[in-house]
Amino acid sequence: MAHEPAFVSIAGNNNNACGDCEYRTSTTREGPIVDATKRLRLRSRRNRTDQIHTQGFTLYEALVTLTLISILSVGAISFGRLVQNTGIATDVNTLLADLALARSEAIKRAQPVTICKSDTGLSCNNAAQWHEGRIVFADTNESGELDDDEEVVRVGQKLRRGLSLRYSAFGPGASNYVIYQPSGLTKSQNGTFRFCDSTTARTVILYKTGRVRTSTTEADGDPIDCP
Repeated sequence: MAHEPAFVSIAGNNNNACGDCEYRTSTTREGPIVDATKRLRLRSRRNRTDQIHTQGFTLYEALVTLTLISILSVGAISFGRLVQNTGIATDVNTLLADLALARSEAIKRAQPVTICKSDTGLSCNNAAQWHEGRIVFADTNESGELDDDEEVVRVGQKLRRGLSLRYSAFGPGASNYVIYQPSGLTKSQNGTFRFCDSTTARTVILYKTGRVRTSTTEADGDPIDCP
C-alpha cells in the first residue's frame, strides 16, 4: 500500500511526458506541410507573373514581325509580276512559232501561206481580234481568206483573259492577215504585234523580209502603245 502513491505519481509524470511528445511530434509534422504550402503559393505567383509577361510583345519582336510582313508582301508582288511576265513570254513565243511555221511552210510548199485572225478556228474573220485566235493555212490564191479547197496548217487558241493582242501593219491586208510568199518574204507587209495586260507589254516586230524580232518598245523606240 505504501507503493501506490509512487506508482500514481510516476504514471502522472509519464502522461505529461507523452503529452509533450505528442505536441512536439505534431509541431514537427506540420512544419514541412506549411513550408510546402508556401512554396506552392510562391510558384503559383511566379507562374501568373510569367503568363502576364508572355501575353505581350517586346519592341524588338514587333519590329521583326513587321519586317517579315514587309518582305513577304514584296515577295508576293514580285512573284505575281513574274507569273505575268512568264505568261506573256509564253504567248509571244507561240506567235513567233506560228509566224515561223507560216514562213517555213511557204518555202517548203512553194506556195503562199497566210496567218489570219479567227475567233472560230474555221475561217478568217476581219472583225475578230488577234487575241481571240488565229489560223495558219495554205493560201494558194493569196486572197487572205480560207477557201474550201485550202489546207489548214495550224489553229491558234484564244489568249488568256486580260491579255490583248493587236496588229498594226502596212501593205495588203492591213492588220487582218500576213501572207508569206515562197521566197520567205511577206507580200510587201510589215507591222507590229502588241501584247498588253495590266502591267506588262511586249511587241513582235515583223519586217518585209519575213523575219521578226521582239521588243519592250515600239519599232521606233517609243513606249508601247497599249489600250
